[in-house]
Amino acid sequence: MTVSSHRPVPTISSETHPLAVAELELAEAARESADFARGMVPAGRSVELEPGALVNDAVRLVDHALRVLIAAVQHERIRGDGRVVPDGVLPSELAVHVRDSLSAAGTPERTWRAEALADSLFDLDDWVRRHCEADDPPLPEWPVTTAIVRHW
Repeated sequence: MTVSSHRPVPTISSETHPLAVAELELAEAARESADFARGMVPAGRSVELEPGALVNDAVRLVDHALRVLIAAVQHERIRGDGRVVPDGVLPSELAVHVRDSLSAAGTPERTWRAEALADSLFDLDDWVRRHCEADDPPLPEWPVTTAIVRHW
């Protein structure tokens, strides 16, 4: 076990802490997707866009969203929900793509070493606090860490 920012953080793996790893993978995918989407919002800068740049970025955002969906389904599987994606939720071609991706991927085998885990949790805690809105419920000091460690 290591201590990072006064938080004890062990090494975890999908074998020893499957739900914690799945939740962390989902959190990472969601954060990356949100950060990518934020970059697509015009922010008062005058930017010359190449033709097709917005469409290319939108396609990349869909790819990010698919990673979030796949991570969410894997999380639900570990919790005991055998459904892949409820029928009728996705267009049929996309549902087939998601099912094929999940079949090929199976359950991710991942080990988070203590230092990498501590760094990721620190980054996610910071990210959640920075993106907290005034009307959100109060957060614990380490919001993501608190949620993840309840699984071990």
